[in-house]
Amino acid sequence: AQIPDAYFTLESIISEIKEGIRNNEPEFRNVQSWTNLLSGRPLFDPETRAAVREWRGIRGSSIGVFRRHVRRMVQANQSGIFVDTRSTGDRACRR
Repeated sequence: AQIPDAYFTLESIISEIKEGIRNNEPEFRNVQSWTNLLSGRPLFDPETRAAVREWRGIRGSSIGVFRRHVRRMVQANQSGIFVDTRSTGDRACRR
């Protein structure tokens, strides 16, 4: 898993997610936590229980890598390095 992200795919995914949440895009309206992001649309299809095949021009395999990395940071040993949700009063949450 020590493969460099030569094409900056993970950075692209992060940028798309940030913009989607910031702009209150419809596919991100239900994303309120890391768990929502990892287990629901737009990155995961709960009906087929599989990662999406492609999203905004990004291949499904790259989405899977992103989801694995975030899941390790958030849910590793039930105490990841990031909290699952932010306070709704957090200023950074409203930007």
